[in-house]
Amino acid sequence: MNMKLTELCIQRPVMVALLSLILAIAGLVAHRAIPVSALPSHNTPVIHVQANLSGASSETMATSVALRWKKNFLLLGTSKNLLRGHLLHL
Repeated sequence: MNMKLTELCIQRPVMVALLSLILAIAGLVAHRAIPVSALPSHNTPVIHVQANLSGASSETMATSVALRWKKNFLLLGTSKNLLRGHLLHL
């Protein structure tokens, strides 16, 4: 009795459907039984800086204050993505 899988599916469709159903149920049971640990906590460092320069325009703040901070933060090794776009909103 050397049947190929395709022949078995054609000749015994009910058996193949039941086997597929049993495999699906076993997969669901196994999925619920396998313990999944919680995601590890990931604390991203956050630096909050606030500056006030009375009477200064936003361009002045961006060039004189924010640019200096950006250079200093880059020296600290912070990510460029962290700095991109955030320092101009002071």
